[in-house]
This record gives sequence, structure tokens and C-alpha cells, in this order.
Amino acid sequence: MKKQYAPSVEATRKYRQRAALRGLVRIELQASPADVVLLRSVASRLRQKDAAASNLREHLQSAVTDVADDDAVTLFASDLPDNAFDEVFASQRDLPRDLAL
Repeated sequence: MKKQYAPSVEATRKYRQRAALRGLVRIELQASPADVVLLRSVASRLRQKDAAASNLREHLQSAVTDVADDDAVTLFASDLPDNAFDEVFASQRDLPRDLAL
């Protein structure tokens, strides 16, 4: 016997199945309220198969790849001055502490 779902649940399931057949994947993300409209419009544009979507995809990939590809070795081997990382690594652990032996 097939389990009965509410009509809205069944409609959502069928909608998602049709989207999957078109090669789309459902994702969930968290964003600030100010970015919701922007992210929805970006997702809408990326679903299109036109030059504007391709152009946007290339720009987004280059924007996030530039940051993601920089590993620690590349960062520390850069031409930044020696004091560029002082605040990054400053912590209480760097200070001497009393030990009870």
C-alpha cells in the first residue's frame, strides 16, 4: 500500500523530481537577509544556458578560486612584510606562563 502524503508534499516531491530530470540539484545555504535577493538572482541566472550565465559563472569562479587556491606556503612565501602576520598569530599562548611543578 502506497503511503499517502498531503497534496502540497506530493506536489513538492514531483517538482523536485522534474528539476532533477533537468539536471538541477537542490542546495540549501545560509545568508544574511541583505543577500537573499542577490543570491536568488544569481541562482536564477546560473540556471540559464546562455552567454550571460556563462560569463557570470566565470567571474564567480575566478573570484572565489583566487582566494581558495592560496595555501599557507604561498601566503607566507609572498612579498608581504614580516610584520603582516603579527596580529594573526598573537595570542595568550605566546606569553610565558607560570607552571607549578
